Amino acid sequence: MPRTPLPFFFDCGNYGIKSRSSNGSITTEDHFVHAFAQLDDGEFKRVTAQASKPDEEYFTVNGTHYAIGNKGKRHGAFERRYGAKRYNKDYYGVFLAIAMTRSFQRSTDVYLVGSHAPGDVDYTNDLLDAAMGDWVVGWQGSNYKFSVKDGFTYHEPLGGWANTAFRADGKAYARRDMNDGVTLVLDIGGYTTDGLVIDPGGSIDYSTANSVKVGVLNAVRDFEKNFRTQNAALLKTVGTLNESMINEAIRTGIFDLRGLGKIDCAALAQETRQSLVNDVYGFYESYGGATEYNNILLTGGGSELLYTELLAAIQHTTILVADPKQEMGKLFLSNVRGGEKWYLLQKAIGSITA
Repeated sequence: MPRTPLPFFFDCGNYGIKSRSSNGSITTEDHFVHAFAQLDDGEFKRVTAQASKPDEEYFTVNGTHYAIGNKGKRHGAFERRYGAKRYNKDYYGVFLAIAMTRSFQRSTDVYLVGSHAPGDVDYTNDLLDAAMGDWVVGWQGSNYKFSVKDGFTYHEPLGGWANTAFRADGKAYARRDMNDGVTLVLDIGGYTTDGLVIDPGGSIDYSTANSVKVGVLNAVRDFEKNFRTQNAALLKTVGTLNESMINEAIRTGIFDLRGLGKIDCAALAQETRQSLVNDVYGFYESYGGATEYNNILLTGGGSELLYTELLAAIQHTTILVADPKQEMGKLFLSNVRGGEKWYLLQKAIGSITA
């Protein structure tokens, strides 16, 4: 008897890979650094045979070996792909296969619910083509097979809105003010900042979906360049700095260089955050400003990083974050959480049957 495909909610973000799944009664949320490196057979055997226990960052996908996350970066240079170049089986598909393995940890058939930036709307068919078919994955001494049977895509800002607006079952509004008012969603991610307008009653104005190349990754690169200039003697023998460490330094104003100590970088961190906020504010102004919207909804990991500065810059009476409890800390997962609610709504109204 054919297995019923399980829904898998997937956000291949430029800064991190995020996912959400339901394996029976257990819901799993996961994320890992957006990076991998291919390993040949000899290298893969060397690094895995010497480990005292199976390493969770080494995978074999359809016969090709990979190291992901920070270990992937240590094995060689990793180049992010954008736009049409990312939606291929050897890139998007590999990240998806690894994410499904980490989440389900058993073989299964899958119905993909995949998010994309509004700027990538022309590549939705490519996204689905990159995902479809069979994936055989070796991980931690076990082998798994996933068969992606079907799926649909949605704009990432829509996920943030759905996560805030709907109840957990996706069938009713959790916030009446979002049902009655006009909401501008601003999704600040790693590579882009995306916008989308939702009219009263949840009517989505897809003509307003837009993306600009303003994101945390550019801020990270600018911060590293300036930090190196300011600390040239200290860092003269240091190679590439860890992105997650830089992100934390931008957020806190303290750069923990581990063996080199903790460096006060508050002024540079504030300058970096404010420069990024200025760019986001310009994008916000392109949507017409405060008088056009009842609500401004912030989603994406960058919204959390810049929250204080965004409040000061936008100065709107109703600025929400894309979490039903209005809590910070998990905004980078809001789009996949909202993807599940949007999927449940589509099932309830009969738009999909999977």
